[in-house]
Parts: sequence; C-alpha cells; structure tokens
Amino acid sequence: MKYIKHTFENCQKAALQCDGRSEFQKRFPKEYKAALSNGWLDEICSHMKPLLINHTKESCYVAALQCEIRFEFQKRFPKEYQTSYKRGWLNEISSHMKSPYIYHTKESCWKAALQCESKEEFKKRFPDEHQAAYRNGWLNEICGHVKPLLTYHTKESCHIVALQCETKKEFKKRFPKEYQTSYKRGWLDEICSHMESLYIYRIKEACHVAALQCDSRGEFQKRFPKEYNTTRRYGWLNDICGHMKPLFTYHTKESCREAALQCDSRLEFQKKFPKEYKAAQQNGWLNEICSHMLIKSASSSSEKELFNIIKDLYPETKKFRHTKINIPNKPHIHAFELDIYVEELNKAIEFDGLYYHSFKGLKRSRSTWPDSDLQNYHQIKDEYFLSKNIQILHIQERDWLNNKEIQIKKCIEFLKSPNISVA
Repeated sequence: MKYIKHTFENCQKAALQCDGRSEFQKRFPKEYKAALSNGWLDEICSHMKPLLINHTKESCYVAALQCEIRFEFQKRFPKEYQTSYKRGWLNEISSHMKSPYIYHTKESCWKAALQCESKEEFKKRFPDEHQAAYRNGWLNEICGHVKPLLTYHTKESCHIVALQCETKKEFKKRFPKEYQTSYKRGWLDEICSHMESLYIYRIKEACHVAALQCDSRGEFQKRFPKEYNTTRRYGWLNDICGHMKPLFTYHTKESCREAALQCDSRLEFQKKFPKEYKAAQQNGWLNEICSHMLIKSASSSSEKELFNIIKDLYPETKKFRHTKINIPNKPHIHAFELDIYVEELNKAIEFDGLYYHSFKGLKRSRSTWPDSDLQNYHQIKDEYFLSKNIQILHIQERDWLNNKEIQIKKCIEFLKSPNISVA
C-alpha cells in the first residue's frame, strides 16, 4: 500500500469541513493525527467551536434573565445552571425569578375557603390552600361558615326524609347517609313502617291486574309466575282469583250422577268423564250412580266360569275364531268367533252377554256393518256355522245370573245329546 504524507494544506482542507474538533477527529482521523503531531491543530481548527466552554458569571446571568423560574433555567441552560450552582452564583443571578413554592398565608387560605360551601368542596377546588390551612391549624377557623364534612343525622331528621320515600329501596338510593345511620342505629324498621303497607298495596294491585287477564289459576301461574308466587306468599290467592275457575273441581254425588246418566256403560263413563268417575270410585258412589248401566264385567267372568266347567268334561274345548268367511252379499263380514267350541262333537256354546250382544255393543265393535245385519247377528252366525255342521247353543247372561245350575245342566245335555235342537 502506498504511503500518503499529510501536508499542512491537506489537513487544513479536511478541518474546514468540520464544525468541531470532535467531528474532525471522527471523520478524518489520519489528518487529525498528523496535525496534532506537527503542532498545526490549534491553527487549522481556529474556526471551530471549542470543545469546552468556560461559562463566566456574566454569561450565566444573561442566560438566567431569559427564564422566569429556576426549573425553566435548569431545563433550557443546564450547563450555565450547573456552573452557577457549583460556584455559588445561583441565588444571586436567580433573584428576579419567581419561587417554585407558593407560601399560602392565612389570608389567602381564608379567601379560597370563602368561595366554597363545604370542607369537601374546599379540599377539591383548592388542595394547596386546604393543605396549608390543615398543617397550620387554621382549617376549623377559616371553614366556620361552611357545612361540616360529616353530618350527624338524628332519628327525627332520618324520619323526615324517610317520609318522602315509598320503599326502602328508594330511601337507600335518595338518602344513602340517612339510610345507613338508621340501619346502624336500629331505627330503619320504625321510620319505614309507613312504606311497607303502601308497597304491599301497590304489589297487590299489580298482581290483581295480572290475574284479571287470566281465566284460571293454572293460566295465571304460567303467564305471570312472579305475580302468582307473590300472591301465594302473601295469602292473596283466593282474594284476587275469585273470578277464576278453581284449579281443582270438587265433584259432588249429584254432579257425578248427572254425568253417569249420560252414559250407557261404566267404560263410556270412565272415558267421557274421568274426573267424575274417579271421584265416584273414591267415595264409593260408583255402584249406586251406575245402577242403570249394563254390566260388562260380569259377562267375561261368567263366560270364563262356564268355559272351565265344559273344559273339565271335554279337555279339547277351546275358543275358536273362524276367519276368511265368504257370505254372499255380505262383504263386511270377515270372521266369527265361538266362545266355547268342542271340536270332537262339532258343537259350540255362545255366552250372550247383556252388553256385548246388545245392539249398542255389537255396533261398537262392528261399525261397518249395516243395522239390519246387526239386528240379525245371531241368526246369520248360527246359519253360517250350521252350514259347516256346527251346532250352537245360546246361553243368555240374564238366565245365567238368575239360575246358574239350570244353564250348566242345559249345556251338558246339549253336548251329550246329538239330536238336541238349536235354541
């Protein structure tokens, strides 16, 4: 690498491009070193600002005159401020400045206090004056005209404000201090005694308005559950629900009898009037009010008893249902059933119950049949089975109930005698 020799002219040109020696040293370190070693540095850097400025008392005073307080002087001219502080000139050159601390006198605090109506307002609006007055013991004196920070509420004052409210909730919101005092000293219930009656009256009125929109207690409970629970809790339910239908209807013997008279059987009574049926059953009126009806339950038990008697004599006895019946001009007839069928004898016994074999009972289970066929049901059935060489004996339930032994004897004779005529 070729060695470059720095002359006085080269170093001077480089120095003229810089404003300070520090910049000259950073940007042109070789020229700076050559000028320093050859003794040219002061000469070629004469146009630059010196690295260190020696502040005199006069220069510090000039800077201080441009500021109003010491804090501003310290921020804007930190070097002059530091020099003045170290050399003891600060108080002298800052004598024209305002003090950073304001010393509140008793008179200035009094003037501020007169603009306020309470100590709390004085503390918020003039915190420095309040602090000075508190620290110097002037607070009570200069605040003699204002309301005290704490008001001592008496029972009478609390009662006066409580009378302006309709509920405890309103009392608590509008007058929290009086409410708190009354609560702590045990006056609350006493001074709020007028509220409860008025409050309850208004609640009852609101519940009554809601109840008037409903036709029954069940509807009232579903649509307005809060009002319903309130009325129930206070015992108003019967009062405000007087226009409604009761949730429970108490059925008397007469009302049950009237419902039963509209039915021909207990089953119909139970289906059409379940509540009346249940009431009659629970109170033991069922047999009495249903005495006009056809008995359906006796038929099945009597039929079963006869079936068991015949089965003891003829073990192969069974209940027989014949399907796929085809009778000319009677497409509605699909099947016939025999109550007691002795296959080995080709004979059957039909137990004709009072209800099941009545016109109404047949119509109920054979709704598609014409009335003429229902009236001739037994004749059609007997003729069909005679065509199949099956003889049928009919036992009427009424005859069975009157004299069971005679009907059993009649059945046995029918089964044993092949020449018996069909009834």
